[in-house]
Amino acid sequence: MMTARVRAEIDPAAAEAAAAEERALWAEFVRSRDGDLRTRLIERHLPLARILAAKLFSRRRVQETEFDDYLHYAALGLIEAVDKFDPSHNVLFRTFAAHRIQGSVLNNVERLSERDEQLALKSRLRKQRLESLTEGRKPGDKTSELFEHMAEVAVGLALGYMLEGSGMYVSAEDSHAEDVYSGHEMKQLRETVNAIIELLPERERNVIKYHYYHGLGVTEIGDILGLTKGRISQIHREALRNLRDLYASAAKLNVQL
Repeated sequence: MMTARVRAEIDPAAAEAAAAEERALWAEFVRSRDGDLRTRLIERHLPLARILAAKLFSRRRVQETEFDDYLHYAALGLIEAVDKFDPSHNVLFRTFAAHRIQGSVLNNVERLSERDEQLALKSRLRKQRLESLTEGRKPGDKTSELFEHMAEVAVGLALGYMLEGSGMYVSAEDSHAEDVYSGHEMKQLRETVNAIIELLPERERNVIKYHYYHGLGVTEIGDILGLTKGRISQIHREALRNLRDLYASAAKLNVQL
């Protein structure tokens, strides 16, 4: 099935329709500054951020720098571009955003000169992940609630292990597999997890993808969705519980088959 972009590239009418839709979105967003429209505009152009991140990554001088860092800073540049773009200046958003995205990547990557600085990004995300899962917990929680909390943490850490380093969408190949068998198993598991993530409610699905696929922290996700850090943490926990339950249901179906 052709995507809207592919259709636009080969069909002038589709291209004009896509351009008209874009103009309408920006006109309404400038007028209302609506949070949902902001999210739509960011999501609409995330592929552009990924493409630019990939191009800059391919030209990197420091080989130890990771693509996750490039993608992370590209996403931040895109968010800034959406917030500051003024369509009345008669400049295409893609042109305006490209400058912001490239600047964000290059300015930040310059600071990642050593391996420990690069690892600090993932360490920060993992720290935020744990804080997100523990936020709102009280020392006097009952035993059953404690086990529930431990399960949430376990799912979050396992999901991070599977998805970190795979880019915006999980790759079917695992270059770090120890052998063909384990690589095949990881590929199947990732495909299953990807499919289950698509079954989540939209807001939960967005939080999971922004955090685990795009490498954005809780605060940054809150900026995109217009929600507080505490609310993002709550949605994160709900999403992990649903993922666990959906995976269990999928496993039972496989057994029955």
